[in-house]
Amino acid sequence: MTKNRTNTVPSEGHSLIRPDGALSYWHSLIDEAGAAQFLKFSIRSMQGMRYRGGGPRYIRMSSRCIRYRRSDLRAWAEQRLRTSTSDRGPEAARHEADVSGREAA
Repeated sequence: MTKNRTNTVPSEGHSLIRPDGALSYWHSLIDEAGAAQFLKFSIRSMQGMRYRGGGPRYIRMSSRCIRYRRSDLRAWAEQRLRTSTSDRGPEAARHEADVSGREAA
């Protein structure tokens, strides 16, 4: 009896290439709709983030073909983890250090 593995998510240390030569779950390419579903955003939100910048990394296959890797979507979401509403994240801490360093000079 063969186990159904379609709904399994590999662990963090999972190899990039499976024994059969296929890309792993995290590194395979998904389309814009799949990326939006993964992040629980609308497709329009994904398009807006690409236009304005600041969104997850993506691959432009052609002018009308955009793809994402789940690993990039996950990394982008992980960068936005906060511990409280006053936690502005590492970007704000770096900016505040730069500003205070300039004021001291």
